[in-house]
Amino acid sequence: MKNLEGFVFIVNEQERYYLFGKGNETQSYLNIESNGLASFSELDDAVRSAHEFDIERDFNGNPLIADYKLSMAETQEELGRFEEESDLVIVMDWKSKDAKLIGDYVEGRMHVTADRIGCPLCYNGIMPFNSKGGRSAFDRVNRAASEVARQGHIPVVIAQFYLRIREDSYGLLSAYSREH
Repeated sequence: MKNLEGFVFIVNEQERYYLFGKGNETQSYLNIESNGLASFSELDDAVRSAHEFDIERDFNGNPLIADYKLSMAETQEELGRFEEESDLVIVMDWKSKDAKLIGDYVEGRMHVTADRIGCPLCYNGIMPFNSKGGRSAFDRVNRAASEVARQGHIPVVIAQFYLRIREDSYGLLSAYSREH
């Protein structure tokens, strides 16, 4: 099982929710879908980077700070551990820096496939797959993953996705602003 965990900041731009994590040599933050799904290992780094984002982009939208964990099944045995779980996502092209996170299809939002089986998390309001219509989250995500892989001719894995917005997000950013 490949586990990625730490902190991210979330930006809502016109009903699209972007998750930002660890940056590179030139920028302190990057969209996690362009940095290999890497989060910040330290809360202070997430807060500082969210503040920088807010100033650099004149965002004024108060980015939210969140705890983040992504557990990706790398084998069939590990995949079986998700059979009774919820909050599952598809990770497309997971070995590249441009991995994409796919969650549940949400009516009225952009979708990935013609038969509406999944939607990028940034477009669906960060909604992973859960049980619905008498079908388990695992059955739903497994079917969707097979279809996404088939249509996209791209490697996919199934992962459990955990994101908890920190109640102290605004306080953390306000305190950082006052100090700097």
